[in-house]
Amino acid sequence: MNDFSVTKAAFSGYGLYFRRPALSLVLAIFGALSVMAIALMAFKIAGPEMVEMQSLQAKQMAGETPDPQAMLGLLGPIFQFIFLAVVAALGVAAVNGGAVNRAVLRPKASRFPFIGFMGDELRLVVVMVTIGVIMAIPSIILAVVGQIAAVAVMIGAGGAGAMQTLSQGGRPPASMLYTIFGVYGVLGLLIFLSGARFALASAQTVAERGIRIFGSWGLTKGRYWKVVGALLLSLITLIPVLCLYIGVLAGVTLATGGELNSFSQPDYSSLAALFDPVAITRYVFGGIFGSLAVVVTGSATAYIYRALAEGTEAPATDDDDDEDWDDED
Repeated sequence: MNDFSVTKAAFSGYGLYFRRPALSLVLAIFGALSVMAIALMAFKIAGPEMVEMQSLQAKQMAGETPDPQAMLGLLGPIFQFIFLAVVAALGVAAVNGGAVNRAVLRPKASRFPFIGFMGDELRLVVVMVTIGVIMAIPSIILAVVGQIAAVAVMIGAGGAGAMQTLSQGGRPPASMLYTIFGVYGVLGLLIFLSGARFALASAQTVAERGIRIFGSWGLTKGRYWKVVGALLLSLITLIPVLCLYIGVLAGVTLATGGELNSFSQPDYSSLAALFDPVAITRYVFGGIFGSLAVVVTGSATAYIYRALAEGTEAPATDDDDDEDWDDED
């Protein structure tokens, strides 16, 4: 039975990141431009509405009661942007996934410009949407049950007037918040554990040039917890880099006279605000961190697939792949 090393899988992405600096640079630039494009799309479609929504949320945090009708009136353009942003994010994820999987599994096909939107990427979009739908249905059910439980806990702790107090802008009782945090914590854990079953779907899709949804289940059979461990370890290794990114962003925010509670929130009040020093730092360093995260997590799953399907943990070389970039695409 083919097997793999958890630590080698988790750290394989760092080897790829520094072994293929041109690929890493292209992914970082692509990531920065993608974030910038989505920010510009938000400004164009729902800029004024998002500024007003941020203002109403700030008033709510300060204890004021915002007008529900005013908030509802802002949701149309915001939902339109969210829908388009999800579509764009799917495309970005497919491009990133195609590039990283090719670099690990079909290195000869992974040559400059490294990224594109061809057969691999189209198949990956289908795979991601299908898996997303499969996982969304039980997640929504659990979220609804959790909200009902949270309301029941709130009424039990606060009595008959609890709902009225909350509707008038009052703060929810601590028991309700604990219930909500607990439910969403469990939900997040279940999504991660369920996602591990599908973790090899993208790598298998690129390797076999066909849509593979459930093939990952067979490959991970008997090795599920090792896959979970490798994915978890790869994510943990990114925490120091994420802290560094947040530190840089916070430092630039303070240096330019901004407030720490706003450095992670884009300012859609004007086009100039989308390109102030904090925003530019968010684009540049966000692109660098994003490219590293994509390579680390994507390489880990591709490494595991290669080890389980092909029985080797050695990095692929150009000699292992005689197929061109767009053969059969």
